[in-house]
Order: sequence, then C-alpha cells, then structure tokens
Amino acid sequence: IPYIQMKSTSIRDSKFGAALVVEVMKRCGGYVLGFRMDPAEHMKTVFKELSSMHAIYSREPIFGVDVNVQQGRQRHLDPRADSAADDVEILTHDEATMAAYYADDSEERGAELTYSQELGLAIELPPEGLSVKSLWSVV
Repeated sequence: IPYIQMKSTSIRDSKFGAALVVEVMKRCGGYVLGFRMDPAEHMKTVFKELSSMHAIYSREPIFGVDVNVQQGRQRHLDPRADSAADDVEILTHDEATMAAYYADDSEERGAELTYSQELGLAIELPPEGLSVKSLWSVV
C-alpha cells in the first residue's frame, strides 16, 4: 500500500487475536486491512516501523519530482527570469538509409526471412544496397 493512500495504522483485537490494522483512505477504496503476525513482538516492531514511515511520508511526501518553492515564487513574480538552457545536441544520421528502407515495397515481394549472424536471430532481408549494420547505425 503506498503511504499516500494510508489513513491510519493500529493494533486491534479480532476474532483471531491481535491484528495489525491498516485503514486506507476513502478515496482509495476505504479498505480496512488486518494482518495477524506471530510472534506478537514481531507485530509490534512492524507496527512501529510502519507508523514511523507513514508519519515521515505524511510530513514530506514524495510525488516523483523535486520542487523548490522559493524558485517557483521567483519565477511567478518575474516570468522573464533567466531559465537554465537545455543541454541539447542534435545528431544527424544518414537519412537516405531510412528513406531507402521505407521506400522498399517489401509487402509486394513478400517477407523473405534469413538468419542474421550479427543479431543472432531471424530477420527480413534488407533491401538491395542496405545492410543490417547500416540500418542499426541509424538507431
């Protein structure tokens, strides 16, 4: 269960004895999950660890992105503020290789299969004048 979905954790008595209970928020299904563990000391250790992790996550949740609130406020106040330039490198490949591959009407001639020593598997024969190496160099 993701910590963001947990509502609470507790140890309760059940018809099977003491159980670790995890309540899930209503918007996430509203489930009440019970877990019985033996020995009981192990359940207390797991409960403390789970409660601690849930409390830490609730204070500072991780949503998958790092956000700097101060930086966001500065950008909001001054939208013309310098932003970091992207480090982008544009690579050019031999476009003629791909054009020749796509221009070939392999559907009309049927897919001729052969074993490629380079790849170690069966492939369609490349069009005239092209090799497997030239097709893979585009990728």
